[in-house]
Amino acid sequence: MIPSSYGTGTVTVLSFISTGNFNFTSTNNSAINIPNTYTVSRDFCTLGDLNNDNYPDLITVGMPWNGSTVNTATLVVNYNNGLGVFGNNNFYNFSTYGSIVRFGGITDLNNDNFNDLAVRTNSCQNNPINVIFSNQNCIWPGDANGNGIANNTDVLEIGLQYNQTGAARTSTSNLWDGYSYTAWTGSVSSGKNKANADCNGDGTVNLSDTLAVYNNYGFLHNKSTTAVAANEDITIVPDQTSVLKGTWGTSSIFLGSSTNNISNIHGVAFTINYDNSVIETDSVWIEYTPSFLNSNNLNFRKKVFSNGILYAATTHTNQVDANGNGKIAILHYKIKSTLASNTVLNLGISNASKLSATAVSSTLSSGSSTLNAVTNDIGVKESSLNSHIVVYPNPSNGQITIKQFDKNQTADLIEIYNTVGQLVFTKKINSMTATVDTNLSKGIYFYSLSNSASQTFKNKLIIE
Repeated sequence: MIPSSYGTGTVTVLSFISTGNFNFTSTNNSAINIPNTYTVSRDFCTLGDLNNDNYPDLITVGMPWNGSTVNTATLVVNYNNGLGVFGNNNFYNFSTYGSIVRFGGITDLNNDNFNDLAVRTNSCQNNPINVIFSNQNCIWPGDANGNGIANNTDVLEIGLQYNQTGAARTSTSNLWDGYSYTAWTGSVSSGKNKANADCNGDGTVNLSDTLAVYNNYGFLHNKSTTAVAANEDITIVPDQTSVLKGTWGTSSIFLGSSTNNISNIHGVAFTINYDNSVIETDSVWIEYTPSFLNSNNLNFRKKVFSNGILYAATTHTNQVDANGNGKIAILHYKIKSTLASNTVLNLGISNASKLSATAVSSTLSSGSSTLNAVTNDIGVKESSLNSHIVVYPNPSNGQITIKQFDKNQTADLIEIYNTVGQLVFTKKINSMTATVDTNLSKGIYFYSLSNSASQTFKNKLIIE
């Protein structure tokens, strides 16, 4: 509880709400320049986590001079977005009842688990304390589902609330800050007001709101946790087991399988992780293919090549769920033409989740895979065996036939791997035509046929 007075001072309680934004940016490697028009008192400068994201923000105070005394001040906050950058100057006006701001502190004063700010001003008559409570009932552009972070799951929320309308915000902006708003009817999937989905504040949820997600991707304003699931609901499977340097390869992204139907899905969000040291700079992109899920979808993609990451999301906009399984996208990538030696390209999917038309969010388990990025030497060696072997049927029920046509270049061993690279089947081959019963469960696998001369033939095997 905050007392009505503290010592000889007084307490003024205000909401911590933005009254305006100025387009000024600065990184943590350069000085943050507070405009002189707002600055008389330079005594106050502190660091503290005002938006509860576990990163310290920079707080200063500017006080316009009127010749004798000052009754108003401007609090200037530069939010630390956690990515090594202090963001825009955000200005908040409040009454000082004094001439100079001398001291400030940041802590949770009202026990609501959110940090508040207290500042003390100095005047000839008293030393009042101003308490500014953190107003967490704000909208942060890009955090459409109100879970404390702007990321691809917010695209799913935009799809779920598509074409919904309500009161526009006083400040229509995509700048990362907390904005006051007029409540809409209904809520988003987190239970917060539906107005959160209107990221830019223009009164309509539509494609334009995805720009705030893109611009503010990864920014936090609240502490959050991520759940972990056990099984693989979404997987990435290379379409070629080997890709030559300087050429393009593809991997298919599957949602569910014949034994794992994905139900009640309005949209899906996930992150693709790749080894950028093996891929040509910026030569990676995702294609959303026609599927059980993709029907005139709202699609989102954000590539951060320097980190080997591609953020993806695809969602309905009609508030109707889909049920099924199959390929939903293709990842395209070009192997570096300067590749000096054979290497392995690692691919994976992480942070996957789905959202239903009833606003139920669920974590999806995900998998990883590998393929060979090779020089021309290996490519020629593999093709010599490739042209003389046929494996059929594919897809199969688990029983396959291996037919070889050149007695001088035959494979004598078959090995089968699952999508996470585990060896699940191996068998010697003693004839030109061999029938092999794998006894494997339904799913996607990779097989390798090889001989003592280190020649190999690799491909994908589907068992259904």
